Amino acid sequence: MKRHSKRKGSGKPKICDDRCDCFCYIGDGDAVCNKTMPPKTIMEDWAPTDDFFWCGGGKG
Repeated sequence: MKRHSKRKGSGKPKICDDRCDCFCYIGDGDAVCNKTMPPKTIMEDWAPTDDFFWCGGGKG
């Protein structure tokens, strides 16, 4: 009988904040993700937008 092993994650959490290289704070509580062109607005007035975490998050 085969034993199934559990998948182990990379140990690094997925992030969407200033630890990601693509995160760019532009002022007044707004931030964009410049992983694509044109950049996607991911935060407006300190609140996440619909595009927040659109890429699944970078590795922290």
